[in-house]
Amino acid sequence: MLPVLVGSSDGASGHRREHADAVEYQFDVLESIGREPGRKYVFAHVLVPHPPFVFGEDGTYAPDEATFESQLADTNRRIRAFVEPLVSLPEAERPIIIIQGDEGPYRERFRDDRDGFDWATASDAELLAKIGILNAMYLPGPEGDAPLRSGMTAVNTYPELFRRYFGSDVADRPDRVMASNQSHPFDLLDVTVRLEAAASN
Repeated sequence: MLPVLVGSSDGASGHRREHADAVEYQFDVLESIGREPGRKYVFAHVLVPHPPFVFGEDGTYAPDEATFESQLADTNRRIRAFVEPLVSLPEAERPIIIIQGDEGPYRERFRDDRDGFDWATASDAELLAKIGILNAMYLPGPEGDAPLRSGMTAVNTYPELFRRYFGSDVADRPDRVMASNQSHPFDLLDVTVRLEAAASN
């Protein structure tokens, strides 16, 4: 850890290589699990396109040239390669698939002041980039099933699935989106209305 803290290039290089190896391992394990027969619940938190940026668009290890955009393109390519065989299975064997982002990229003003950034002063672009996450679902079943309701936030992903597939009567939680900074993570600012307005513009 010390070389990374003091800025040693060897330490930073080692950290980038470890990050790349961990991502490769996670996708390898996901692929192997996808080939296993039988029902299963699989949860994977893969730290890409999160920094450090180490992958080119084609997945090559290129820490000196990689950018957020190249790592995002590679991440999208890897996810498609994992998902496409699953949705090509016979209909009765297709799994529920949820792909979510936990946060967007750090914008410049936030990177400069992670501890003190005031989300009340964030622009629409800053809100959308950091908090407007991807929430994509593949829900196998009859085409006539009710579509997902507009404005559903990630907190209600599982209540929705439990009702649709497992006969649960679990209720939705309020669809609210909160923001905070690193020094006061529980000092939450409700940005739901602003985020909805920014997304509709």
